[in-house]
Amino acid sequence: MKSAYSRVFAMLLCTILCVSGTPTVGIAEELQSLDAAGQSQSNADDGMTDVGAEGWDDGSPLDIADGSSSTLVTDDAETGSLEEDASVNETSVLDETPVDADPADEEEPVAEDAVVPSDEVVVVDDEQLDVVQIQEVNGTEQGEVTVEPDKQTGETPTAQPTKKKAKVSYRSYVQSAGWQRWRSNGKVSGTQDQGLRIEGIRMKLSGVEGGISYRSYVQSKGWQSWRSNGKLSGMTGRGRRLEAFQVKLTGAAKKAYDVYYRASIQKVGWTAWAKNGKKCGTYGLGFRMEAIQVVLVEKGGAAPSASDATVSFTFLGKPKISYSANAKGLGWLSALNGKTVGKSSAGSVIRQLSATLSNLGNSGIRYAVRLNGDSWQSWEKNGTVVGDAHKSVNAVRFKLTGDAASYYNVWYRVCVSGLGWQGWTKNGKAAGSDSALYPITALQVRVVAKSAKSPGKTLRPFVKTKSTGTVESTLAIAYADLGYSAATDPLPGSKAGRYCAKLMGEPWMAGPSTEIWWCCMWVSMVLDKADVFCPGFPTQNTDLALNGGARAKAISNRNNVRRGDIVIFDWDWDGVTDHIGFATGSRNGSSVPTIEGNTSNAVRERSRSLFDVAYVIRPDYAK
Repeated sequence: MKSAYSRVFAMLLCTILCVSGTPTVGIAEELQSLDAAGQSQSNADDGMTDVGAEGWDDGSPLDIADGSSSTLVTDDAETGSLEEDASVNETSVLDETPVDADPADEEEPVAEDAVVPSDEVVVVDDEQLDVVQIQEVNGTEQGEVTVEPDKQTGETPTAQPTKKKAKVSYRSYVQSAGWQRWRSNGKVSGTQDQGLRIEGIRMKLSGVEGGISYRSYVQSKGWQSWRSNGKLSGMTGRGRRLEAFQVKLTGAAKKAYDVYYRASIQKVGWTAWAKNGKKCGTYGLGFRMEAIQVVLVEKGGAAPSASDATVSFTFLGKPKISYSANAKGLGWLSALNGKTVGKSSAGSVIRQLSATLSNLGNSGIRYAVRLNGDSWQSWEKNGTVVGDAHKSVNAVRFKLTGDAASYYNVWYRVCVSGLGWQGWTKNGKAAGSDSALYPITALQVRVVAKSAKSPGKTLRPFVKTKSTGTVESTLAIAYADLGYSAATDPLPGSKAGRYCAKLMGEPWMAGPSTEIWWCCMWVSMVLDKADVFCPGFPTQNTDLALNGGARAKAISNRNNVRRGDIVIFDWDWDGVTDHIGFATGSRNGSSVPTIEGNTSNAVRERSRSLFDVAYVIRPDYAK
């Protein structure tokens, strides 16, 4: 009897193992041993019926010996209900290979204390035992997948991999170091505080359909064409810095994500974050790009933190300044980037003007004018008209605002009626004159990097016509130099030459006194020291002095020469002036007394023939 129970238990166990997919290797041997033990025990039991010959005493039709079908009660793992399984017979239960299984799919039995391999997730509950392999998408492990049956139907859903996160990767070619490792999702690529330039970049996108495109601004070469998906942008190994770059997404990635990026720039630091193809960096400043960061953000999401940004701009490009002037008889005229607006003729005086600045991020430009020699008007900005349609402008000022003020200079100069073009000045200083008698007829404005030189000469941008020096104070300064000789000067050149070299920004004027005539520079020095305005001065050339005096209508008749006048000589009357000095007295018959510089390379008094005096210029001395 016990043998029959043992055999039935073994068959039931095998049936369950077959349904669950567990190998049945060794079950037949175990049954044989159980059968032998059961047979021996049944012979010893009195009153027990031989199950092998008669079957169950309750009449159930179990007969294993002849292979007839048996009625077994099983727990169905699919439905969770109890039902009779007529498809399982003794042969299928005792066979070492499960029914419908491929021998190649056999698995080694797992001991109870065995360690589950790390690439499998074992899910155990009261109704089933599942082993689910971790799946990979695009070659990237996605993590553990937990499978649980539906509590009502008992059905097990198909395991789905977790969604792969989109990632942007990028790398930089660094001066003297070569290509750096790939970085991703906001990590810094490049160097900081080492003075090394980036010469090339590569970028790629993963985890999302679509692509990424980028381009860079290369020193002396300008903007390159767009590159994509890991291709080089830049010029590696040629000593050319990248100064700016752009990044944009394409395809499905463009619809699902925004791409943010920024750069660490020489002398600037980290810029603000640029986005979706906008320019990032600088242009025209000569600054190298040293490091970059790139981040993907879900469409419409918040921008990355910019708390460590040192500036508020993303890009400083090539400055573009435009300005307009309303000139008498000409109407409104416009110009760009250093071109002339207005006319140099005395009649076309400027009465109103405006200016705008673009391509410099959040920067702007302010300007102010002085009308008819009166006080300055208030500063205005970005296209606002200043001035008066019925008054003349005699002086102007310009200055930059915002980030541009830290990296650029605004230079400007004016043409003054009767005096011509004056020197360049910058960043809020006055250009023009202090008198309504000398209005502005034209102007030029430029915005250049602070490292750039001035556009031209910077001599006397603002003319002070209100002299403080008198005739006598001026001649006193002149007589203080009487007897001076450049030949015995211990310093190079002449005293007047060195003075005017600084005054006019012309170093060559300090050259050897035997090569650089310094008579006109001496007159210019005396006038400047005395604070006396005279049209055409300061200058190193007598012809230029004459032209200035003529424009200002400051030329006098030589027969009316008087003390303090400037006399210009033409020894041979060939139309080319030769020498200059101060008259120290009025005409004395056919001669005039003078004090002159560079007479025999010294400052001396002379009595000159009135016949040799070609022109007389009368300075605007204080009364």
